[in-house]
Amino acid sequence: MNLLEGVVTTRDDQHVEVKLDDAGNVIVMADRIAVAPGTRVTVGMRPEHTALVSDGPIGGVADFVEHLGNETLVYVKRPDGQQMIVKADDLAGVRMGDTVTMAPKGDRSALFGPHGKALLRREFHLH
Repeated sequence: MNLLEGVVTTRDDQHVEVKLDDAGNVIVMADRIAVAPGTRVTVGMRPEHTALVSDGPIGGVADFVEHLGNETLVYVKRPDGQQMIVKADDLAGVRMGDTVTMAPKGDRSALFGPHGKALLRREFHLH
């Protein structure tokens, strides 16, 4: 799982906005969670729930690209040295050394509190 640390910036009845360390913001659908602005959290995204997008909040460089037939695994090195993995279709067209941006997709990403406990499993939207 790709794990990205950040801080809750805002909260309303349905959303939690997280400012990722060394990256942009993601908004988490969170209608039944009590988490206050300023709380340190970790956003968890499986490789198959992470998308390569043209202007995403998370950036890095494709460190290794593994073509597996009907899909491609792209290993991305972030500016902080952390590695992320993106599972893309085989037509992704990414090469080693390419600068890429990513975003969470789907409804299976997770949000973990400051003690590592899962807070929710909801859909993420870009901000």
